[in-house]
Amino acid sequence: MSEIEKVTLDGITYKVDDLTPKVKELFNFTIKLQDDLQEKAYELKKTENARKETMRELKEAIEEDKIPVFTETSE
Repeated sequence: MSEIEKVTLDGITYKVDDLTPKVKELFNFTIKLQDDLQEKAYELKKTENARKETMRELKEAIEEDKIPVFTETSE
């Protein structure tokens, strides 16, 4: 596995050997947060798709089971 020699932040490149431990930690934390965001975006998309499919199945089941629509009657 090759060592990372440089990192770029907002278009500015830095040599890893010049970074302090604090800056290295913050870079690593930022990378971890980005990974977390990507995972959350995936989970959200997966959940949205599952909800859409479940709603489709629900509507189909209501139709198949001939569930009547409720209507208010005026007295």
